[in-house]
Amino acid sequence: MAFWSGWWFRILYRPESGRFGKIAEISECNSNNLNGVDISDMNNNGYAEIFVTSFNAKRTMVNSFVLEYDGTNFNKTIDGSYWI
Repeated sequence: MAFWSGWWFRILYRPESGRFGKIAEISECNSNNLNGVDISDMNNNGYAEIFVTSFNAKRTMVNSFVLEYDGTNFNKTIDGSYWI
């Protein structure tokens, strides 16, 4: 589960012992309008990629990014994408 607040993409949770436990906090600021978050292991490496979709201030252009967990950290693998 992922949450964002305003321009900040922030916190990731996963089910642990019947509750959601915080696994990471990502301080990723995006001055665009965050619109959605999708999580899936698209490259089948065992770690889910996090697709964050956003629009510019006028909502006329997509400007999105992708984060991937490497076992220790979340790294931005795609930034400024106009097609996600």
